[in-house]
Amino acid sequence: MVANYRCNEIKDESYRLVEEKITDLTRISAEKEVPGYKDKCQEVTSLALNHFSKQSRQYDREVSGKIQLELTEHIMSQLFFSFDAQMKVLKHRVLESFKTEIKKLEARELDEVANSIAKILEALKEAKIGSYKRHSDELLFDGSGWEKHVILHVTEIKETIVDLANNCRDRLLSKLT
Repeated sequence: MVANYRCNEIKDESYRLVEEKITDLTRISAEKEVPGYKDKCQEVTSLALNHFSKQSRQYDREVSGKIQLELTEHIMSQLFFSFDAQMKVLKHRVLESFKTEIKKLEARELDEVANSIAKILEALKEAKIGSYKRHSDELLFDGSGWEKHVILHVTEIKETIVDLANNCRDRLLSKLT
């Protein structure tokens, strides 16, 4: 009973140690890409969990382990907002870059691109999707459990890029006829 009560107090103390950092990270993440995002998340998580471990080591391991898991889940749920914001910022950057490349392609002389529209668009699609996937993977950190969310975002951006590429191809082909 005492272990449960005290471990919950320590859990609250541990979260308060990082609450402001999580709030700041979420705010900044909504505005721009955060260099070292993964490291910042690991630092926040480690700070809270290390504090919890040190303060709760004299209590029953089963009780403290259960409450430490609750702390971890709470931190991850709060960090998820910044992760999701980073994914959106990254998506916006990649899509804008893709649109810029399409505009450049459409501005070229038709004779230059007529025979290789499909190949050019395919290479551009793969480059942008690959870039998005690599940058998305760099946001993940051990224990986050967000891998499925990256897969969903990658699938979504693939669909968007395929639609944009098909529209570009159709516009270019309509100019030829």
